[in-house]
Amino acid sequence: MKTHYTLAIGMFAGAVIGALAIGGLQAQNKQPGAYFVAEINVTNQDVYMKDYASKVGATFKPFGGQYLSRGANVVATDGEAPQRVVIIAFDSAQKAADWRKSAAYQALVPIRNKSSKVRSYAVDAKVN
Repeated sequence: MKTHYTLAIGMFAGAVIGALAIGGLQAQNKQPGAYFVAEINVTNQDVYMKDYASKVGATFKPFGGQYLSRGANVVATDGEAPQRVVIIAFDSAQKAADWRKSAAYQALVPIRNKSSKVRSYAVDAKVN
C-alpha cells in the first residue's frame, strides 16, 4: 500500500514539473504583439549617434521592447530606401504607445528631431 502512495506522489510530482517546464518553454517562444518601425534619414550623424541612438534603447526596455533590427544597411526594392531602419518588438501595440508617451522617450524627441528626419509607425504583429 505504501508503495502505491509513493508511486502516485512521484507521478503527480512528475506531471507538475512537466507542466511547469512546458509553460516556461512557451513563455520563451512568445510572439510579439506589435512592431514599432522607424525609417530614418540622419541629418547630423554625431548628434544622432551620441545623444539619441546610444540612449533610446534604455527608454523602451521597461516597456518590454526589444530590437529586432537596427541598421544602416538598407536595400531598396521599390522606391527610395531610408538611410537607417529600426524595428522594435513589443508585447502589444499598447506597450509601444505607452513607451512613445513616456517621459524618458519624450526627453529624447527634440534631439531626434534636431538630428534626423523620421517616419515611424506601429504595426500589429498578427497575420490577418
